[in-house]
Amino acid sequence: MVTELEIHRRELVLGGRSFGDAGPYEKIVGTMRYAIDPEHPLHRQITDIQRAERNAQRHVEFAGDFYLLRPAEPGKGNRCVLWDVPNRGRKSTLGLFNSTPRSPDPTTDQDFGNGFLLRRGYTLGWAGWQADLPRQDGVMALEAPRAKGVVDFIRVELRPHTRVAKMPLVIGLGFLAIRDAAAFLRWAPASSGNPCAGEIDRAYLYGQSQNGRFIRHMLHLGLDEDEQGRVVFDAVWNHIAGARRGEYNMRFGQPSLMSSRSLAMLPPFADVDLFACVRRRGWPVRGLRSSSI
Repeated sequence: MVTELEIHRRELVLGGRSFGDAGPYEKIVGTMRYAIDPEHPLHRQITDIQRAERNAQRHVEFAGDFYLLRPAEPGKGNRCVLWDVPNRGRKSTLGLFNSTPRSPDPTTDQDFGNGFLLRRGYTLGWAGWQADLPRQDGVMALEAPRAKGVVDFIRVELRPHTRVAKMPLVIGLGFLAIRDAAAFLRWAPASSGNPCAGEIDRAYLYGQSQNGRFIRHMLHLGLDEDEQGRVVFDAVWNHIAGARRGEYNMRFGQPSLMSSRSLAMLPPFADVDLFACVRRRGWPVRGLRSSSI
């Protein structure tokens, strides 16, 4: 669950310019803080969550970047939030729907393009979910705890000829960041700091390519359901996601990895039965199981 939304910046989009019947928009940028119960049945699926440090309430804490575009006059919005899972920390929906160049912080006329989503009154939300991203170029990231008591050599696909002993990050908390950030906007009261309290009736989840695979893995684990048993998203759009999933819930996982020779290409990390391919390449298949949704 979300424990705090720390707002760093709040301003009108394009100086208060109106987007048709939806009126002007507001931009909110901040940090979302979370605390989750590691003993919850759904959360036990998160790799190494039992090894993460806990607070006084025995919950696991983490935090991530937050970005929101909402109608400044809520009565003019369509009461729907379109939640965009950042692709390696980058926003996708404005580029796809509004025909804009990609921008980490949409500010100019060009950054909002034809205004398609805004003119239709959508609230647009983003939350950082990747703990493996560098803090640069305005990418949205997650600050995740490390798994205590596990020290190994970091995998080297992205660090050739490098061997570094380090405790792994609890990568799978990214699923809960996306789920709980959207749930907060839908149901949290104004007293908790929710800028959209009472304004959202529907939540739609969008992801393309890498983040589309992330969503499919999230659904596979049933993590679109929150701790209160509520289904957070009314609809999901996986765009050009392909057949694999990814390293979104494994020890020393690298969600950003694109290499075709990675664990994400093998069962159970791929959604297709790859046993024939594995055998042709002469890789061992003992103990492997295929799985899909």
